[in-house]
Parts: sequence; structure tokens; C-alpha cells
Amino acid sequence: MKFSHVIPFYKVILILVMASCLQNTWAKIDINIKGNDFFSNRKISNQIEEPEDYKTWGTNAWERWSIGNESAIRDMYHDAGFFEVDLSINVERGENKDTSTWFTKIQIVENKRFVFGSLKLLINGTAPMLPDTSELRCRPGVAYERNLILKDRLEISQIYGDAGYVHAEVSDSINIDSQNKKVEMIFTIRPYYPLVYDSLVITNRRDE
Repeated sequence: MKFSHVIPFYKVILILVMASCLQNTWAKIDINIKGNDFFSNRKISNQIEEPEDYKTWGTNAWERWSIGNESAIRDMYHDAGFFEVDLSINVERGENKDTSTWFTKIQIVENKRFVFGSLKLLINGTAPMLPDTSELRCRPGVAYERNLILKDRLEISQIYGDAGYVHAEVSDSINIDSQNKKVEMIFTIRPYYPLVYDSLVITNRRDE
């Protein structure tokens, strides 16, 4: 799979050139991406599944392919805080005697990126609240990113581990405020029992 050079002015044509065993012809998919700013063209193209045996595909097969790729790109934007991204993928076919080409147009309107609006920690059980919200990454005003949530979950679990707890189960949930473009972040913590010293043995090595 080969990519063409990036064309300036936020427009790129990524040519996926594939050899076709059918009738010794060549086939290609001409992908045109417009409207993206946050993610690069290469990042978006990496979400696109390379079709197999697409020369024999009909309209329904291309529709299923478009829907699957649209979902993958949309999920990537959601993980970065673009919960209201508009996205469409349209495929049109053009032919001549030497080449079969499928023109794929990806139109993106990213819209505004959401930020964390509030951060709540809930304890499931009688364990003390140990984490300090000011030390976590999902603080109010920070741009939403799914990776930050995963890092905070690990951080909270480690805090309870350092405090002597066998394990702390940390789950997360979010509430999206579309009007204010904010995300309410909620971590629910379930610490398991803490370890305690059962006995203390002192050995006098001078007697050995």
C-alpha cells in the first residue's frame, strides 16, 4: 500500500494502489479527506479498513464498508472529546479500459471539543477517600481525552495500593452536557481490605 504526497490547503488525496488478479488490470481507491483539523489525514486514513476483493463489490457492500469506517473514525474523535463531530463517507465508481477507480469522499465537520466540567470521586464501602482531585488529570477545564481517564484510574488504584490495600477497583462514567460542551467525570472506587501486620518477629543474629 502506497500513499501519495500530502497536498497543501488541507486537502489530500491518498491513493491506495492494489494489483488485481482479475483480467490483469489495476484497481485503486482514490480517497479525498476534507474538513479535518485536529487529526491528520494519515491518522484518519489509518482508521480505514482496506477492502478485499472490492472489484466485485456492489452498492450494498460499499455501504457496509462506509458505515464501518465511519464508525471507526467517529469513535476516534469521541475519544478525543469531539462528541458532536459530523462525518460522511460517499463512494462513487469511475471506470475506463485500463483502470477501475472508486472515489471515496470523507467529509468531516469537527465542531467544538468538549472539556471536563466537573470531577467526582465516589467510595463504594467504608474506606477513606485518599485521592486528591487536584492531582488527577481529568480536572475541570482540561480538554476531554479518554486516555486521561484511563491514566487516572490507574493512578487512583496505585494510591490505595501504596496505602496498604490489597486492591482497589476503579470504574468510570461520564455525563455529557451538550449545551455547555462539558463532560462530568465520575470515578467510583471500591477498595478491598487493607493489609495489616499479624505478628512481628525479631531475630538476634548475634546468637547465630
